[in-house]
Amino acid sequence: MSKLRRIQAANNILVKAGFNKTDTWISLDSVADLRCFLVENHEELSRNLPKKVVGDLSRLNDDIKFRRTLVSFIKRLAHYCNSALLTKRLGEVKKKKRVNGKRGTIYGYKLAVPLKAN
Repeated sequence: MSKLRRIQAANNILVKAGFNKTDTWISLDSVADLRCFLVENHEELSRNLPKKVVGDLSRLNDDIKFRRTLVSFIKRLAHYCNSALLTKRLGEVKKKKRVNGKRGTIYGYKLAVPLKAN
């Protein structure tokens, strides 16, 4: 598969995750919807993208650690598409949604360089 087609495949995944808008910060909850797609199409991803971009996606099945794996995968995809994933602290989780009495932090994500149109 040519490099151009691989970059188009990576762009399609980033668009599916919601990174086609350049001015908005995307929460991790909206990016987490991509998890099912990645689990179902893991073999196709392995065929279409380089191994260093796909990496180890085995932790996507873990309900606790899948977020870190997902963000790392998106960072590698963005780097492969000549961009970077920017992170911004948006706020804290409300008191009712604390886990084990600890406050959580909400982060937003967007690409440094907008995606090129296919």
